[in-house]
Amino acid sequence: MVTDEERRQLAELFREDDRLRAEHVDWTARRNPGASPSMRKSGDEAVLYRTIEQTAPQPATEPQPDWSQWEAWMAGHLNILRNEFRGLLDNERELIAKAIGEVTMTLFKRERAAFDKKVVALERENTELKGMVNAMLRMYGSGDVVEAKNFLKKRVQNG
Repeated sequence: MVTDEERRQLAELFREDDRLRAEHVDWTARRNPGASPSMRKSGDEAVLYRTIEQTAPQPATEPQPDWSQWEAWMAGHLNILRNEFRGLLDNERELIAKAIGEVTMTLFKRERAAFDKKVVALERENTELKGMVNAMLRMYGSGDVVEAKNFLKKRVQNG
């Protein structure tokens, strides 16, 4: 979107361009006053007539060489190169697929190892909690509830 400031600058540039073009036309007319203008107006119809100073015939062009054999050879050569390139692309695709597979498996193994460590830690904690619950049940079964309460307090303080 054009801002008002940009429009103002463009209008100023166009005015300057028009002024310079008019100066150039005046300068050209003063420099060569005897030359006829290349275009002239005829009446109110505004039809333009051009006068051409040089009417010499153009030189005959030389016959063009026959490039059909060269173009046939080039087309064949390009086909060979295209087929080689396709073969290289197929090999590259296989290599990329293998690399992606290896990276995926490496990441999977790394995550699996971290997961296994967490599972082992949780299994240990679970075993410890089971032992604590069994000890409390034994204490509760013997009727020593106060001792179970003290055991829990000690465990929480140490733990």
